[in-house]
Amino acid sequence: MRKTIININIVTALSEMEGTFSKPMPIGNGKTIPPTNKNFRLSMATIGHWKAGKMFEEYLFWDNQSFMKQIGLAQ
Repeated sequence: MRKTIININIVTALSEMEGTFSKPMPIGNGKTIPPTNKNFRLSMATIGHWKAGKMFEEYLFWDNQSFMKQIGLAQ
């Protein structure tokens, strides 16, 4: 994790996520995109809203164009 900011009910974090596109990606209506088995590594941000010690809302952000390029679905 690169940076974390904590408030009473809000936690934000900048981090890295990485993985391999190794399982079909659901795209709706029962359709999927077949895996390419390519690796990806992305910077990402998350904002979590907490109440009574439990997260009830979370927003995740990353560069989807970079993700699609890395897994072989965009140029």
